[in-house]
Order: sequence, then structure tokens, then C-alpha cells
Amino acid sequence: MQEFQDNPLGLIHFVADEAGTFHRVLPESVEAVWAGEEPVSSLPVPIGGELRLAFVLCDADQQPAMTFFLRLQVCDDAIDRDSRIAALRALTEHQGRRYDSPDARYQLEGWPTDWRTQLAVALDVPARQFRRLGIGGPLLMSELWGVPVEQIVAYFESARRT
Repeated sequence: MQEFQDNPLGLIHFVADEAGTFHRVLPESVEAVWAGEEPVSSLPVPIGGELRLAFVLCDADQQPAMTFFLRLQVCDDAIDRDSRIAALRALTEHQGRRYDSPDARYQLEGWPTDWRTQLAVALDVPARQFRRLGIGGPLLMSELWGVPVEQIVAYFESARRT
């Protein structure tokens, strides 16, 4: 995986293909699709009509600290605007730590049943390390807070070092 050598562990990006297999992808490629600068088909993974992203935030010991899930519908080779809005609602309309809204349930459902195992193998860590889950990740937080993705990633990186 030569292309990931300059991308140290911290925040790892994955895309699930049509069959539910996770593939590690470069952050730049996901961010370009998110920003509408590249079509969804530019991702090196056949996804069908839904873009399923997982972001794994690793701690200073390179262990998974948090896993974020983001599901988005695709229309005309781009992220569907209504799907993006629903994902934002999922992130903001929850009761405390419970994700009971239909938008939140949508974000947390529809993932491969073996997602922990797949991500554990990809990162060479025990599957039991994947305990904390969240909705969205850096792309959604960036849009919600109106700050660049780089600032969100920098925040995650600084939190990782503490």
C-alpha cells in the first residue's frame, strides 16, 4: 500500500463496495467527491447507488478510538443533496446519546454484519477494539460547523495525541 505510506494512522477512510466489502481509500479522493469536484465514479470502488463511508479515528497507540458511519444516496454520479441534508439531520437530531430518529437509524443500518472484522483485518487490530460508533465523521462535521475538513482532521489529530 505504497500510496498510504505518507498518510499516517489517525483518521482512516474506507468505502464499502456494492457487496459490502470495505476498501481503504485516500482521504483526498473522498473529499473531492464530497466537495463535488470529482464524480462518485472516480472512487476506486464500485458502489452502485449508495456511497457508504466509514472513518476510523485511531488513538496515539494506533488503536481504533471511534468509528464514524456515513451513508449517502448517489444521483447522476454525485452525492444526492436530499441525502446529504438527511445525514446532517441524523447528526443533529438525536436525544442525548440515542439515535432514535429515522435519519439516524438509516445512517447506522445497512452495513455489512462483519464490518468490525473487515476493519480489524484492514488495520491489523483486534475486532473488539471497535466499540465507539458515531454518525458522519469529518465531512459531515465540516459542513455542519462551516469549517474546512482540514480543520476537523487537525482537531482529530490533536485529540489523538492526547
